[in-house]
Amino acid sequence: MPRKCCVPNCSGIYDNGEKVSVFSFPLDPQRRKLWLDKIPRKDFIPTKQSVVCANHFADECIQRVDSFTTADGSVLTVERKIPKLTDSAYPSKFPNCPSYLSESSSVKRKKPEERQKEVERRDEQLFDDWLEKDKINNFYELSGELQTRVIDGWIIKNNGQYWSFYRIKDVATSKPSLVAAIKIFSDLSVHAFTLSSSVIIQVPNTSLRWLFGKQSTPTLTRWSQFDSLFSHFSSNDNFVPTDVNVKEQLQAYTDGLSTISNNISGDHDYCAKDDDPLNDNDKFSFLVEQLRLLTLPVKRYSTETLLWAFQVLAAAPKVYSMIRSSNLTLPHPSYLKKLCSVFNVESGIDKSSLHEEYLRKQCEMMEENERQVILMLDEIHVSNKMSYTGGKLEGSSVHNETICEASTAQVFMISSILSKKKDVVGIVPVKNVNAQVLNDMLVKVLKFLHEIGFSVICVISDNNRINRNAFSTLCGGTLQTFIPNPFNPNERLFFLFDTVHIFIFIYSEQLVSPARCRENLLLSQIFNFKYYF
Repeated sequence: MPRKCCVPNCSGIYDNGEKVSVFSFPLDPQRRKLWLDKIPRKDFIPTKQSVVCANHFADECIQRVDSFTTADGSVLTVERKIPKLTDSAYPSKFPNCPSYLSESSSVKRKKPEERQKEVERRDEQLFDDWLEKDKINNFYELSGELQTRVIDGWIIKNNGQYWSFYRIKDVATSKPSLVAAIKIFSDLSVHAFTLSSSVIIQVPNTSLRWLFGKQSTPTLTRWSQFDSLFSHFSSNDNFVPTDVNVKEQLQAYTDGLSTISNNISGDHDYCAKDDDPLNDNDKFSFLVEQLRLLTLPVKRYSTETLLWAFQVLAAAPKVYSMIRSSNLTLPHPSYLKKLCSVFNVESGIDKSSLHEEYLRKQCEMMEENERQVILMLDEIHVSNKMSYTGGKLEGSSVHNETICEASTAQVFMISSILSKKKDVVGIVPVKNVNAQVLNDMLVKVLKFLHEIGFSVICVISDNNRINRNAFSTLCGGTLQTFIPNPFNPNERLFFLFDTVHIFIFIYSEQLVSPARCRENLLLSQIFNFKYYF
């Protein structure tokens, strides 16, 4: 049976009352006397069994948890199974006795550190609440708030997919003018515009980093940003971004002049001038183009400017150079000449494809016996592309009836028999060349070399079918070892095939094949291919 509280009229631990903890009287004489003085029971002498229940102690006097600090500095709190009293605890609450006997529970003053932490927690909570209210979650929420929000000095317009805000400067001594404009789009991106040198220009994103950070596109996420943005442009009528490119300002002027030019072109009465061959629209168009050319990295001239420039250049080249050296931006004379030149595409090979002057000089410096040469033919693959350079179309096939990209190049080379001198005669772009075309090219090259002083002794090529057929055509239909030189009948013209290609064919097709190794063993010993491959 539990011990009962010794305080008069207490029912804390009775069967019909709330079960609470009880505490024995302290052994310390001073504390024991304090307990007896507080309990309203005259001449009461406590025994070892005497107790006082928890209903008579203030909450701060009862310790219900234990806390201690671990090795890593964290505080561990453990709930006690049996509560205990603090060292300064004493009975102060007597609910079923006269009220004057009970003491009102005094609030214990917290430590300065605890009070500071409580203030910080309260401030953080207030700040978190403010941040939550400051959020702009979507364009719909923004639009709903703008219906009731008033922005002093700004005209607001809802365009469906974006909101526009305009600030007009209107004074009695001058006409009204737009000094700033802001657009907020459905993705909450922001574009700001301001007046700079009497022209509205877009504010670069870098000038808004103080508000939006280093975002590639300024995006509105908070109402505080919204208020700061409008406050900034409301208090700075002459705000000029420091990082605006001069070309951007010039582009803005050009756009304005283009609008004026279009307005003038629509006013036929204003454009008609009997005494002036150029109307105002032509003058404005030329002025706009000159300004626009200053902003372009690559100059692109209008058709009218090119025609006018060519007329001046054709009539007076020096006058054109003088005009061009002034402040006008005009095309270079060489560009006009290339533009007006005619495409020069020849069918077949001609002397322009051959190094005539160079080879003629080389032949003059050679001895008589060094001029006996071997003509070599070869074909190389090239990339399929054409380019227009210097008034000519480069990279097109020379033998096709229609203009098309060359896929290979036919190369003609000479090598002196009695010296180490070698040279390229010509490189001709071709596509799908046949034996007849190659024969025609070969005849022209032989004639060319004969005219400048070379004596061709033999012609060498690989054992390609087209090359063999071209040689056969030159021989009259049947391939022969030699024929009289078509341009010097007193000399013989021999036909040879590249021995390197022949040896490679023998090695790869005859010797390497396992089925033919035994029957070609004698041949491999004769040629001793291990020293060559």
